[in-house]
Amino acid sequence: MKRRILALALAAMMVMSLVACGGTQSGSEDSSNGNDSEAAGQEVYELSLASMYSDPDNTPDFNGFGWGIKKFIELVEQESEGRIKITPYWAGVMGGDLELFNQLVDGELDVYYGSPTANIDPIFTAKSIPYLFKDYDQVKELYASPDAPLFTLLADRCRELGCEMIAAGTGTFRDLMNNKHEVKVPADCKDLTLRSYEDYIVNAFWSGISNATVLPYSECYTAFQTKTCDGGEFANTIMVQQKYYEVCKYVTDIHWQWVGHTIMFNDDVWASLPEDLQEIVKQCAWDAFAYEYEVEMEDEAKAYDTLEENGMEVYHLTDEERQEWVDYARSTYPFIAEQLGEDTFAMIMEAAGIDWQ
Repeated sequence: MKRRILALALAAMMVMSLVACGGTQSGSEDSSNGNDSEAAGQEVYELSLASMYSDPDNTPDFNGFGWGIKKFIELVEQESEGRIKITPYWAGVMGGDLELFNQLVDGELDVYYGSPTANIDPIFTAKSIPYLFKDYDQVKELYASPDAPLFTLLADRCRELGCEMIAAGTGTFRDLMNNKHEVKVPADCKDLTLRSYEDYIVNAFWSGISNATVLPYSECYTAFQTKTCDGGEFANTIMVQQKYYEVCKYVTDIHWQWVGHTIMFNDDVWASLPEDLQEIVKQCAWDAFAYEYEVEMEDEAKAYDTLEENGMEVYHLTDEERQEWVDYARSTYPFIAEQLGEDTFAMIMEAAGIDWQ
């Protein structure tokens, strides 16, 4: 099919600029798997995929999300016998989650791997409610499986927005780190300036207990290093991958929020694929997320030790301390319910078994 020439030309220019400046992450071409669909007279669909994550060939360690993307691309070409070829654009060279989602809906991008936020549409609040999920088994039950209620809810809304959400990953939980002192309970954050990403639910949570400031992911290391920002909340694997142990001292396993990713197609692109290819792509997406989960769990199991080996002090909450975080999170639920809609929020709470009122 015809590719979005203008968008990819701009992306290519950005990639070339990065290379000229010494950057190592860029769009890359997939190697052939030996199938020649064009020669066999079948149409070959050449698609673009963009994400915020690094190319695992360049950043192999603690990069489960990158490996998941790579696996998806490989599986799609293999299982489609070369009828679909996907070119990835790594490390946010085409923009952040908000920009990538908008490009997808506008037809400037074919495939998006990422985590759309409530700033795009309130429905995406559903998967980022603080302390919604207890563990990964509940994530799979409620969201990261084809018939899960939250997956169905978000997929239906995505169709209304102009894209097809074909699969969702098991993701990870986010912890807190800072460079000033140990944190055990929410009150310990009152003197901290903490980085928040651009999501009004996230901002509301952290603004209630700290000086929260929205900061692009790409600027975090420098901000922590110069102490213009005291810290922020990230998955422990991201802390290792980004070497935040060089600029922060303290980590607490608050697991305050789950974050995971989806694979979405532009609706026109999705509709252009024959039904057999749609089924192949869906299965490849779920299989890639299963592989991503395996990598993430291996990395997560050794991340705390790696942080400690590199000089960080890791604090594990007691049950009583964790309950203080949960209670604080529940205090933000009326605001979240207002943004998401009372009926939708009540449905999510019921599915999760949470008595919030």
